[in-house]
Amino acid sequence: MDLHFIESDIYGGQRADKNEWQSVVSILKINSRDELSSSFCTGTLIAKDIVITAGHCLTRNKNYYIKNAAVSRDSIDSNEHRYSRIKDISIHPRFNGVEGPWDYAYIKLETKLNLDPSLLSKLATPKELQTLSTSSPVTIVGFGKTEKKVKGVKFKANTTITRIDSQEFRAGGKGRDTCSGDSGGPVFYNFNGVEKLIGITSRTPRDATIFCGQSTIYGKSSDASTWFEAEMLYEEALKFNAQSFQKINKAISSIDYSYKYYVLRAKLYIELEKLEEASKDLTKSISLNPKDIESLKLLSDLYLELGDKVQEETILKKLLKLTPNDDKLFSRLLLISQKDEVSLIRAQGHFSWGQYQTALELLNDIQHLDQARYLLGFAKLKIDEPLETIKLWSSIVDKKSVYTNTTDSNGDASLFSTIKYNSLELSGLYFQFNFLPSHQDTYGTLPTQIVWTQKRLELLKLFTDNGIPFNVQRNYDEFLYLVKNSKIELIEILINLGIDFNVKGRDGITAKELALKVGNPRVIELFEKSE
Repeated sequence: MDLHFIESDIYGGQRADKNEWQSVVSILKINSRDELSSSFCTGTLIAKDIVITAGHCLTRNKNYYIKNAAVSRDSIDSNEHRYSRIKDISIHPRFNGVEGPWDYAYIKLETKLNLDPSLLSKLATPKELQTLSTSSPVTIVGFGKTEKKVKGVKFKANTTITRIDSQEFRAGGKGRDTCSGDSGGPVFYNFNGVEKLIGITSRTPRDATIFCGQSTIYGKSSDASTWFEAEMLYEEALKFNAQSFQKINKAISSIDYSYKYYVLRAKLYIELEKLEEASKDLTKSISLNPKDIESLKLLSDLYLELGDKVQEETILKKLLKLTPNDDKLFSRLLLISQKDEVSLIRAQGHFSWGQYQTALELLNDIQHLDQARYLLGFAKLKIDEPLETIKLWSSIVDKKSVYTNTTDSNGDASLFSTIKYNSLELSGLYFQFNFLPSHQDTYGTLPTQIVWTQKRLELLKLFTDNGIPFNVQRNYDEFLYLVKNSKIELIEILINLGIDFNVKGRDGITAKELALKVGNPRVIELFEKSE
């Protein structure tokens, strides 16, 4: 199943009439024959060519959706399909790409959908949202698969709000709920006869015991509205006219954490030859998005013009690491920096892009640098030469001068690459360097969790002894299984790592109670010793 195209579910509802909730639209696949296919998310029209939805619906490169998706007003089984291709998408700058608050996005359509303006959804104001409370009645709407497995059809359901937080709220329960690809769809509340959008479907709470039918978290529409209004101001400012400064300043005063707003204002300052002001905005942009190449290039040119070689060199080094194939940049940096240092930075850039052979060629020429020898060892791991890594890392004299912050093309530190070889010697060398204890892989997983899952128990001890954190409680369901099946060694390890065995599991029983029920005296003894 393609995780970027999630099927929709509305549970406990009924099919909406064609003329009901006309602003609610389906976001669908387009197949290889250029035909509308299955629905994967829901959205809401707030203008004839603007759809508000969830950020996690659109986590791939936007060109993917421009090519492979569309927005339709109609159910998949309709005789007609009023739809538009996608022109552009924008995701809230604070959304982390996985789950959590700020789960908002908007879609610009290629063509305007023919809908009476009075039927477009109105967003509730912050003051209106403050009048809501738990038990307030709401309507959820979405396209897709119901509990009867019908999908791509507009359904509605009435339910209530169950919890309100600062940025989000929960609603649903007793079998009436949104699920999966209803993500991005609306929650409506009737304010004195006017149905207004109050929430955008985000995700199932982590404390839910069932995935669909119990509760869903919704982002408050007021936060989405504030961001969207700032985006529209940004679009206006892009016209580079007399009103641009006013527009972008207003956008920044509303949303002060979007790096692209500062880039635009910096360009406006540059036009006015206000270089100091421009440099401040570009510095702010880079603090918000350290990998924005445009900001780095503009700032390096500004420092060149201002004659600040120290700052210019700093920015050029960051830029080279991100764009290691840029020969002109490499040559420019050689004029103001030492060749070995510049070569090392370039090698780090090639390495992070997965260009390991190119990195190796550069690193071989600067092996006299401890940091280069460390990275060379990392590269040997990537081409399955762990014995060469051990030789290289062992030969580094001043190991504490080496930093392990360079990552591979997956964004992982070298410790993750050592795990596959299950070698205490190899992984142990890593801990002699300056390392980041809390480093996670691209999925947010700690190395301790990986070695526990693979039951590489000696590595687990090595990692935890060296300060790598381990969320032992995350493994409580497995702990219950181990207790039930009397897996003594593994039970003892988790107890020694501090698992709380008095927590109730999904069946309402604690691990200690389960141990007494199973009756294995060795397991019971472990629990008694740890109390």
